[in-house]
Amino acid sequence: MAESPDTPAADPAGSSGRSDVVAQRLRLARMVVLAAAVVILVVGATFLRQQAIPKWRTVWAEDGLIFGQCAYDQGPIACLVTPYQGYLHTVPRLAAEVVPIGNPATMGLRLTAAAAGVAALAALVLALAVEGLTGSAIAGLMGAAALVLVYQAGREISGNLTNLHWILLAAASAVLLTTWSGRRSSIADMVLVAATALTSAMAPVLVALALVSVALRVPRARVMAAVTVVATAPQVLAMLLSQRVSPGHDTVTIGMLLDSFRMYVVDSAWFGPGQVAWNNLVLPILGAAIAALALALALEPAGGRSRAARLRLLAVPVLTAATGLAVFVVAIVVNHGFYYRYQYEPSALSLIALAITVGLLARELGRLLPRLGATWGLTARVIPVGLLLAVVLVGGLAFGQGFRLQARASTGPNTLAAVDAGAAACARGAASVRVLVSPSEDPKTWHIDVPCAAVRR
Repeated sequence: MAESPDTPAADPAGSSGRSDVVAQRLRLARMVVLAAAVVILVVGATFLRQQAIPKWRTVWAEDGLIFGQCAYDQGPIACLVTPYQGYLHTVPRLAAEVVPIGNPATMGLRLTAAAAGVAALAALVLALAVEGLTGSAIAGLMGAAALVLVYQAGREISGNLTNLHWILLAAASAVLLTTWSGRRSSIADMVLVAATALTSAMAPVLVALALVSVALRVPRARVMAAVTVVATAPQVLAMLLSQRVSPGHDTVTIGMLLDSFRMYVVDSAWFGPGQVAWNNLVLPILGAAIAALALALALEPAGGRSRAARLRLLAVPVLTAATGLAVFVVAIVVNHGFYYRYQYEPSALSLIALAITVGLLARELGRLLPRLGATWGLTARVIPVGLLLAVVLVGGLAFGQGFRLQARASTGPNTLAAVDAGAAACARGAASVRVLVSPSEDPKTWHIDVPCAAVRR
């Protein structure tokens, strides 16, 4: 029977177009949810982990004496080009400009908020990179969580500007490594890497990672490498022209490095020194997950991805964890001794590696299981999601036990109270008031001299 003129013709292109629109909207919604979850997690962890005196009522060491003081005494340009400990701290210098813009009594709140904001942006870029590589928003959230939930993040890394470079370095290194699989770098990736290179003494590590991407002919790799090299150049120049005082005097040997890794990473880095059992599970779980991923990639049928492509994919989590170990070793060797903040990179990057591995494994199982027979159809959907959720549950239990902790700034001083007490000196005609800042147990006298003109505002 012939179609009447009013009968609509089949429109497969239109249906395809509508499907694409729906898929795009679903992906946008997923990215919005992921972004909101990352920001809430990072900001919440930054503000809430410190016991005793709240984080936002304390100011950390160089945040007061170096960065905050410069913001009071000099213009932003002068502060930006002034090295500290032999290298540039561009992001902390810029963020410290929040110090003089309000009541000195609440400078701790402004500094904590600034540090949380920078960490949240870095975590979001990392989460999107991990999601782009694995196709899993859960894996992306896991990677972002690693930046602020490991023990040393709560103890002294997060919530201050001084140690932001450790968070930026972990995020930027992992983002660069995810491009080795062929993932196209975004503008946000480039901004993160450039900001890190201008802030971290480890900037040459980023150059090395970016140049490997060029060798692998990754999309936009040349642009990313150019951005990294240009941002690293002033950092290297500053390191060559300024003097760094080594904080330690230990003799570094292979034995010392191995002992430091065992005592300060394997036994305590992820969940704290009081959770040795949980800590000792991390590396075996990471190793087992990488082995399972290698097996899943090896079982890919003929006609799929090349062997080189599969090896590059497997290399991403392996070298993410290895980068954390390398930074740990370099920090000890360069500084002639171990300091607790050196725990951060190996612990954060190994958990980011675990997030990437589990995300990739879930994706590969989703592809592999249906090929084993029709009965695997439902299992192919359940197992990958269950795997991701199981890792999140175990990690949540472990981190939950040590979420609140005695940070190095927990004992104060309470900056709000100190500024209020100093107001009396200003009333007697003083030009400035000296406010002590954290950590109070440090033999140095960490402080900031607040102009009385600011106190009287």
